[in-house]
Amino acid sequence: MSPKRETKRVIHSELIEDVIQQLNDYIAAMVPEVRREHERLAKNIVFRTLPDADHIDAGLDGFLRAALEDEIVPAVPVERVDEQPRIMEYELRQEVIKKALVGLKLPALREIARQSGIPQSGGSEDLATRIARYYKWNDEEIARLVLETESEPVPERGWIDRLFAMEGPPDLQLTAERLGYVIGRYIRIGVARWFVFERIIGEPSDGQLELVGTVRAYQAVVDEEVVEHPHLRPNQQSDRQVSVVLTEGLSVVRVVRAPASDSRAAMVALRMVTGWSQLGYVPVRIGVLSDETRQRFESSSLIMLDLITTRFRSAGIARLNLTMARFSIGQTQSRDAAEPDEESDRPRLKAVRFEGDYLLDSIEACRLIAVERRALVDISATAVSEPRPDGEVGVYPIRVALERDHIVVFTGFTAHGPLTAPAVHRQLWSAAVQEMQEGIANPEALETLLEKISTRAKSEIPPEHADIMNPEAP
Repeated sequence: MSPKRETKRVIHSELIEDVIQQLNDYIAAMVPEVRREHERLAKNIVFRTLPDADHIDAGLDGFLRAALEDEIVPAVPVERVDEQPRIMEYELRQEVIKKALVGLKLPALREIARQSGIPQSGGSEDLATRIARYYKWNDEEIARLVLETESEPVPERGWIDRLFAMEGPPDLQLTAERLGYVIGRYIRIGVARWFVFERIIGEPSDGQLELVGTVRAYQAVVDEEVVEHPHLRPNQQSDRQVSVVLTEGLSVVRVVRAPASDSRAAMVALRMVTGWSQLGYVPVRIGVLSDETRQRFESSSLIMLDLITTRFRSAGIARLNLTMARFSIGQTQSRDAAEPDEESDRPRLKAVRFEGDYLLDSIEACRLIAVERRALVDISATAVSEPRPDGEVGVYPIRVALERDHIVVFTGFTAHGPLTAPAVHRQLWSAAVQEMQEGIANPEALETLLEKISTRAKSEIPPEHADIMNPEAP
């Protein structure tokens, strides 16, 4: 995959300071000439007293730094205190102020901007930055503003991987070079959020690279110990390590054992540094199916059914007992749709969730899939693996979910087959990667399964046995 030109480039922070110093040196060199011209033209003109030179220099430095950072992303060397990465004080202070403002939500920020005569366009971060500049980054003023506006103030036990689709497979050699440029540094990836590039594991010649980094994030807390002078205090969240795995020839990036927010943070950092483009959605590859099937069933249901039947069975899962199924309700949001600007009081049902045993064999679930054309987006199940040569059978709790921009694969800890669980999990996420890369694995088997689901959806009598998910049943 060829890198695309990003809006902002990532460069070492020292280069920004060098540019600012060069501009200051140039200005200092021009001062005598400007002064001589001023004296020649202004002999009979009275001027007001100007601010001290030190004050002008400080303001100019801040203006230049802000202007440069609007166009580029500084990669700052990591200083460690007690082995923990430390964010520069001025940067942390400004981000905490922005974080407090972002917590007010977009409609509230627009109202503050309107009352202050500030442009109301853009998203929450843009507005928060403008408002903070309007208040000259005054901690106490922003704290009062937050109080007056009355802002609203999980780890899983097991193996979990999140699979993000890219526009194409990365060039590992170029990726390694670009990541090497920022190792031991951090970049800002969101409001009061930074990603620290710790190390790279592997070589391009190995066919796989693993980026290890740390997500550092802060919440903004209004400290009201002194009511007359409230101020903002940064509340650091725990540093969380994230591993991102890139494989030669694969257009799917795997983020290992990290929650969704940290996984997305790592993907933002990866894109900013390497320039590789992320799809931003789970690819739908169902072109091998008939036109009638594609019209009758929601694409997410087709992907999920093919994955948990054909691909998981090929990966060594002999039997699945679906214990939870979640269906989305209504139209799925467009991948390019923006978040709503305002909260609506209109009653809405976004999803329906079933719990039980062998849920896909139930009339209710079949009707949601085949009659109401709902999207099956999240399942939990008890998976039974095929017997090993010694006769041992593993039983594993698993979960598979289609998120808006990635697929989640989770395999839980279990007392039945603990030694084989990591291998089973690897087979499951490998099957999900194949589904993302190749699409429907067995169109004929899926069409047969869908016909069974359609027949069950028309039935009025509950089945005596779970037979839809069992390929050996008539």
